[in-house]
Amino acid sequence: MYRYRSAITNYFHPVPEKVRTVLAAAEANREELQKVIEHYQNPEDSLKLKAAYFLIEHMYLHGNPNVSLNENASIDIFAYKEKPKDEVIRELDSLKRLGQIYFQRGKPTVDHHSVNAGLLIDNIEQAFTAWQLPWARQLNFQQFCEFILPYRAHQEPLEAGWRKYFRQKYLPAIDTLSLSNDLFAICKVINQDLQKDYGYKLARFYVPRELSLSEARRLGGGMCEDLTNVTTYAMRANGVPVAVDFTPFWPRTNYGHQWLALLSDKGTNQWFDGTYNHPKPDKTSRVVAKAYRYTYAAQANKLHQLRGQEEEVPGFMNLQNYRDVTALYTEVRDFTVSLERTLPDGHHIAYAAVFNVNTWKPIHWGKVENKKVTFTDMGKNVVYLPVGYQHGRTLPLTSPVLFTQNGTVKSLTPDITKRQTIQVEHYPHLRNGNAIEKGKNYALYYWDYDWIKVAKKQAKGTSITFENVPSNAVYRVVPEDQSEARIFLYQEGKQLMY
Repeated sequence: MYRYRSAITNYFHPVPEKVRTVLAAAEANREELQKVIEHYQNPEDSLKLKAAYFLIEHMYLHGNPNVSLNENASIDIFAYKEKPKDEVIRELDSLKRLGQIYFQRGKPTVDHHSVNAGLLIDNIEQAFTAWQLPWARQLNFQQFCEFILPYRAHQEPLEAGWRKYFRQKYLPAIDTLSLSNDLFAICKVINQDLQKDYGYKLARFYVPRELSLSEARRLGGGMCEDLTNVTTYAMRANGVPVAVDFTPFWPRTNYGHQWLALLSDKGTNQWFDGTYNHPKPDKTSRVVAKAYRYTYAAQANKLHQLRGQEEEVPGFMNLQNYRDVTALYTEVRDFTVSLERTLPDGHHIAYAAVFNVNTWKPIHWGKVENKKVTFTDMGKNVVYLPVGYQHGRTLPLTSPVLFTQNGTVKSLTPDITKRQTIQVEHYPHLRNGNAIEKGKNYALYYWDYDWIKVAKKQAKGTSITFENVPSNAVYRVVPEDQSEARIFLYQEGKQLMY
């Protein structure tokens, strides 16, 4: 049996096999991780030793991409903290075109190769102190490990000292609430105060990685990932159990989002946006296709067990530390579709994709059997395209489908024998190229395994009429001066945006 002996005592503890595996892979950093194990050999530290094992066992899943602003760059992104939004966009876009904003990518860092013993021991000690706060005592050890103990929030550059910083910052305000043990009230106090110092900063859009805590403080915020990370630090430092949830891609607008979930004392989840709104027990009113939760620990990932040996996995689905939480946020149901095209040789997995930033983005998967695939726990009232994935590209396997609010699946195969006239309206409240402007040229496309151009017209007002258009399809109207535009359906004479 592989054992460590403390330099101070004669107590011995067997090291779990999975921890031994990580130690063997830690290379030059192995000694640092061994120091943590040796530090907790006394009998009274048995639970802290279990916590150390938990952190070390899953460290191989965590790190950061090691991207830094080139030292020869002539711009300080953080100087744009207080500038108006329009000025930030104008100046940074110009500097980017001139090549004056550029980042260098080093070899990504993984935590079991780089995190030192001092950081881990200090993190464990302060996490246990937070666990003893009145409102945190209801957490069991497993909940503590996932929602309080981790030394990082996500993929941000790692810095020490965040627990002490946020504990001292919020100790006076929280002490006034300590007798109530009201997790919601404590969470609200912290989140409300964070709003004074942090917010959404467009300058962060020009930094191709998450910010460290010190960078977020300098900029006064960042993007949703950064605001979530900062809020995670502040909450966990004060014994408030939070998880980081995300949707990889919205089905009705572009990009995705990341937010937090408060684990209440009743065991329920209440979601909120860090530094913005406060925890809410209800499902979101936004249309969600899929929602996931980042975890510190590895999760059973059937996708990696079922895929072919040479089969690629797109984007976040390569991760081993996330789980599906869509049902927490919206009504879900499974649906099955028949596939018209076959997967590449050796492939077994199809993906459900949503349209986002001009292309179909995979957000969930299913195993293909008998030319059918079932996607589980799917959000409703969403247009999905079943696809394969090879060489970094999606491969349409059938027509898009509308998974309706009542749980039926409607195929959106273009009917070229039944033509129609459609009128595209002006939607001033929608972004992403959906506002019709007089005098601009627009092209109408419909989807049939690719975007097929129907016609190009100049807008005479705030709407455009296109004739002789195949019915029952997914459409886009794209302005000539940009490529971003959302999809829509046209049913019973009405344009339905998706």
